[in-house]
Amino acid sequence: MEAMKKFGNIHGGFVGRLPTLFVSDPELVKQVLVKDFAVFPNRRVFGESKKDDIFGDMLSIMKGDKWKLVRNTLTPTYTSEKLKQVIENGDPIEFTKKFPTLTLDIIASVAFGMKINCIENPNTEFVVNAQKAFRSNVKLIYIMLLFPFLFKWFSNFISNPFQYFSNIANQTIDMRLKNKDFTRKDFLQIMLEAVIPNDETKENQSIGPKKTTTISSIAYELAQNQEIQDKLIKEVDEVMTHTKGKLSYEGVASMKYLDKVTSETLRKYPPALRLDRICSEDDYKMNGINIRKGIQVIIPVYAIHHNPEFYPNPNVFDPERFSPENKAKRNPFTYLFFGAGPRNCIAKRFALMEAKLVVVHMLYNYRFQTCKETEYPIKMYKGTGLLQPMSLKLVLQKRVDQPHFDETVE
Repeated sequence: MEAMKKFGNIHGGFVGRLPTLFVSDPELVKQVLVKDFAVFPNRRVFGESKKDDIFGDMLSIMKGDKWKLVRNTLTPTYTSEKLKQVIENGDPIEFTKKFPTLTLDIIASVAFGMKINCIENPNTEFVVNAQKAFRSNVKLIYIMLLFPFLFKWFSNFISNPFQYFSNIANQTIDMRLKNKDFTRKDFLQIMLEAVIPNDETKENQSIGPKKTTTISSIAYELAQNQEIQDKLIKEVDEVMTHTKGKLSYEGVASMKYLDKVTSETLRKYPPALRLDRICSEDDYKMNGINIRKGIQVIIPVYAIHHNPEFYPNPNVFDPERFSPENKAKRNPFTYLFFGAGPRNCIAKRFALMEAKLVVVHMLYNYRFQTCKETEYPIKMYKGTGLLQPMSLKLVLQKRVDQPHFDETVE
């Protein structure tokens, strides 16, 4: 943010030892992510991680033809039709602990077909390894930025939690390939039914973090803004009454105000603080600047989302920023919550639907309230590249004004 204010929308610097160009002008962002994707097709890879048995087969790290093959194969997995197949007063609550375990339950079910019950069993191997995988060691990240060639050396001494999930995926795949009558429609099964040439199914399974920051942040902002929560509850009640209390994909997708609230949350609290791409051509010119092959281009998502030129009073939570009229006034590349272009987040549909389903279910039964332990503003972990709240305590108030309806009446 400060660098953008001081040096403008395009300026140079270093990330670790790598020369980097920081770009926050929307038209130049579009140029990097979409128009000239062929010049910036890949993300930065630490040292020899691309050769690692697990990291090297993650979609986010793959390059070239291998990335195209796997991306094109997996993309149909996240269509609306496929998503439909996999969706089926108190004391202060630490939401940074509750929502992540809920999300892990969802991942275990829709990805692996496993019933873990992470909320009741927070110390299971599945939960522990997930926490290790997605709560980064900031000091280690800084070391890797300065000395990326040490990746291979560090991997010999540090346990890799992703190996646990790789083992689960391989065991589940073996079981299902032997059992031809398996009918459960989770993501793993849908991918197994996809046609992947050269039998690359096993090699390309990986698990990615589902950003629980979004769900926690929605709860936090609704608790802070009761008039917004009231308006959203009204919409939830109307849809749930129409569907007789049955939460459906179509019902959630029809909630326009919920979409505004979710969009504004992702604007104010983008899961990824920045995007990066590596230039693959020599002497590429951007805005009069020569960019050599291997130079990193970073797009500071958080800074763009909080630029008052695009979003006046950026620290104010205002869902109406995402009304059709206001969206039409803005360059679409000022909103990059899951990236843009061919390498945007492949699972963004699922992540959004997951967050919306949780929020609708919660608001149909409870209201979010602040308490004396609620901090403002939220304190975030820094340096990990992901926006993660350190603590977020709220109170769930049981609703007594739920709509009632006769389920026997059509």
